[in-house]
Amino acid sequence: MRLAVFSDVHSNHHALKACLKEAEKQKADGYIFLGDYISDCANPHETMKLIYRAKQEMPCWFVRGNREEYVLNHHNFGSDWANGTTTGSLLYTYEGLTAEDLEFISTLPFMQTIDPNGKCPIRICHGSPEKTRDTLRPFSYKIESWLLKIDERVLLSGHTHQPCSAHTMGKLYVRSACSVRKPSRRKWRCSIPTETHGTKRCSKCRMTLTPQHWKFAKADC
Repeated sequence: MRLAVFSDVHSNHHALKACLKEAEKQKADGYIFLGDYISDCANPHETMKLIYRAKQEMPCWFVRGNREEYVLNHHNFGSDWANGTTTGSLLYTYEGLTAEDLEFISTLPFMQTIDPNGKCPIRICHGSPEKTRDTLRPFSYKIESWLLKIDERVLLSGHTHQPCSAHTMGKLYVRSACSVRKPSRRKWRCSIPTETHGTKRCSKCRMTLTPQHWKFAKADC
């Protein structure tokens, strides 16, 4: 079974559309979405429409990210977000979402266990299985601790925009296995995993390799 994993879209619906197109081309059997679908880019509802379409056409599994939590907290309890401040982007995102979008986001768990093929349960989350804003860094005790704590043999997360993988005690951790995200160098990236080695770089999206033994194929951007 082949799964395409998406993390940290941040409303970049153009890159998400390219990644979904490539996932279809690569004959993925299902899609895993690891949160932070909205904020930072324009027209957040366009991203949500792509997610709804994917959900209708393919088996999909979702968790929410910290950006979804920010928006839900603002919606339910209010906030001091204001245009012209550092929170203006979040306010713009919230105002660009529909009632359907907010309802969908509110149903998302912060983590869950999935078993797409009935043979290998996978724990999926945005930051960690405990908090959406947790950071699991390479070579840290946090990763080893979580792998030992959970029953599943595979843990997937996103959040940091920095891909990595780790193994311990026969278990695997993969972060940002496939991302549509805004890295610190301010160049958009998108990637789709296949089962072979090497990389192909997209002139616009600049594919990245993660983890070892996965290859990221070129998306038609």
